[in-house]
Amino acid sequence: TYYFLVGFCCGSGGDGGGSLVFTVEEILPPPNDDFPHATGVSGVPFSDNTTTEGATVQSDEPMPGCVYDNPGGSIWYAFTPSESGSVMAEAQGTWFDTYLSIYTGTSLHNLTRIDSRCGYWPNRLAFQASAGETYHIQVGGTWGQAGPLEFHLLNTPPPDVYFNYYPSPPSIYSTVQFYASCSDPAYIGCDTYEWVLGDGTTATGCCPTHNYAADGEYLVELTATTYDGRTGSASRMVQEDVAGSP
Repeated sequence: TYYFLVGFCCGSGGDGGGSLVFTVEEILPPPNDDFPHATGVSGVPFSDNTTTEGATVQSDEPMPGCVYDNPGGSIWYAFTPSESGSVMAEAQGTWFDTYLSIYTGTSLHNLTRIDSRCGYWPNRLAFQASAGETYHIQVGGTWGQAGPLEFHLLNTPPPDVYFNYYPSPPSIYSTVQFYASCSDPAYIGCDTYEWVLGDGTTATGCCPTHNYAADGEYLVELTATTYDGRTGSASRMVQEDVAGSP
């Protein structure tokens, strides 16, 4: 039995009286609350504006390792891609942290976790998907929280790559120091950097140095590769200027 105390707060309402409407509503679980009723996804991009209000946790449901205490109820998606490639799941609660977990298997009793992540604004998890394999995606609130939520499934975008150099402008008397920058929307990060320096030479690593033998303009190109094999590139002109010589 639950008792509800309702009244005016903080001296509002004149003499403390007035009209009032009090409502109690039953919150039903979302349609994809449990594993057997997961929302089917056959292709990307896919988006779902949904809610975890009323969602439950089944008695034998696995939980990702990043959830320690009282997890919020989960909702489920089942994704079977027609083509292999890197796919990114994204969950964003309106005001709460979320957990994401990716599994393979056929029932709650034989699931194999591929990866999981807890995060906020937004929570993203990329994985390598094989054509014809079904991936079960579990989404919920990390601290027992629930509410409106956006879920997206899309091809993992490439990293954003940029580079700078010093000095600017350099001269033939300068040793040019290059600096690579890589921002990965999937939070996996860049592993390798390959440079084409515009004068027939190449380099690797985040921060190579180079000396140009003659003044002129050189098109420098950088390709960065993430740990899961996605690539991004950037290019810009480096102008060797004799006016910059001592």
